Amino acid sequence: MVKSKYVILTFNVDSNDVKLLSRSLSKDVYKILGSFSDMECISIIRNHNIDLIILGVYIDSLSGIEIYHALKAKKETQTIPIIIQTKFNTMVEKLTALRLDIADYIFKPMNIDIATNKVKNQIKNIKVRRRITELILENKLLRQQIEESKTEEIKST
Repeated sequence: MVKSKYVILTFNVDSNDVKLLSRSLSKDVYKILGSFSDMECISIIRNHNIDLIILGVYIDSLSGIEIYHALKAKKETQTIPIIIQTKFNTMVEKLTALRLDIADYIFKPMNIDIATNKVKNQIKNIKVRRRITELILENKLLRQQIEESKTEEIKST
């Protein structure tokens, strides 16, 4: 199953960066939704099938990290890949990000080429994970059909 549009939610990301990202990504493949408030972010997640989230995390605002933890705590959103955007790029912060099990990170000021490639790489990963899930389900169905066929064969003998 090929998805027609991949929905990307940006939360607490600079509006200029969102515009740059929107322009650099094909509009027929990607739909970018932006949010700056916690409640709006939660509403967007409830009302859209979000494929990827880009969270802006800044030292003066913990809401990006709070949203991250809230998303990872809920079963229905814990598998959505999250890219964190931050202006801090020390080794400690990189290690902290890796410990959070984020998909990737983008530093400010944002390099549009790097950011675009990171988004596209995450979408490729999403496609692969979805295909693997489809194959597992197909395999399960085929195994069930084989078992049913064996049962019918035994009954008929």
